[in-house]
Amino acid sequence: MAMEPILDVMGYLGIYRAARQLRNRYLRPDLGNRSETLREFYSQFIRPGDLVFDIGANRGDRTEVFVQMGARVVAAEPQPSLAARLRTIFRYSQVHVEAVGVGRAPSILPLHVCTTDSVSSFSEQFIESRSKENLGRQWDRVEMVPIITIDSLIEKYGSPVFLKIDVEGFEGEVLAGLTHAVASLSFEVHPDDSIEIVAACLEQLNKLSRYQFNIALEEDLHFELPEWIDAGSVTSAMREIPASKWTYGDIYARRTDDHSN
Repeated sequence: MAMEPILDVMGYLGIYRAARQLRNRYLRPDLGNRSETLREFYSQFIRPGDLVFDIGANRGDRTEVFVQMGARVVAAEPQPSLAARLRTIFRYSQVHVEAVGVGRAPSILPLHVCTTDSVSSFSEQFIESRSKENLGRQWDRVEMVPIITIDSLIEKYGSPVFLKIDVEGFEGEVLAGLTHAVASLSFEVHPDDSIEIVAACLEQLNKLSRYQFNIALEEDLHFELPEWIDAGSVTSAMREIPASKWTYGDIYARRTDDHSN
C-alpha cells in the first residue's frame, strides 16, 4: 500500500505529527537530536507565541520546528500537492498554509516543478545553474501559480518576528515585495549565485532598517562568522568561504535599531 494515503489519513486524524515525533525519539534518535538542535538554533530569534513566516515551506520540516517552539506559523508553498499535504499535517496546529508563491508584486508566474520537489523554482537562472550538476533532476512540468507579496501576508496576519525564505533562486524577488522592517530573517544563497543578486537583497533590507548579518552553511546550524557584520561586508565574506565547503547556505539578518516603519 502506498504511504501517501496513510500519511494523509494520519494527518487528517491529527496523529501524524505525534507519530513522527515518537518515531524520531525511539527509532531515529539522530532525527530527534537534529530537531532539538534546530530548536536551540532558532531560539536566538523565536520565542513561544511569536509569529513566523515560512516562505517556501516545502514539506514542512522548518514549519514543524517552529510549531514545536510554540510559534504561530504562516507557511507559503506554491506546489499545490505540498500545500495540501501541509494543510493535512498541520490541521490541528497554529499553522496557516498559503498555497501561493511570494514575489515582488501580485501576478501569476510559471513554477518549474522538479522531480526533486525541494528544488522546484520560479527562477530560470537557478534551474540553468542547477542543471549543470548532473544529479538526474528534471524540471519536466510547469504550473501557473498565483504570486502575492510578503507585505500582503503582513497585512493579513501581522508582522513576523522571524521570516525564513528558501525559494530556490527567487529570494531577491521575495524581498523586493517587502516594505516593512522585520525583526529577523534568513534567505538562502549559493556559492555560484550572482553577487549582484545577493547585494540587491542586502540593499533592500537596508532600505527598511539597520541590520547585521551572519552566514550559516548547509545544515551545520552554527554561524560561520565569529561576529555579526554589516551589509557591506557580506559579499566579501561569501567570497572568502571556499566553494568546496558548501553548496548552499543561508544569510541571517537581525535588526539593530528600535525604529518601526
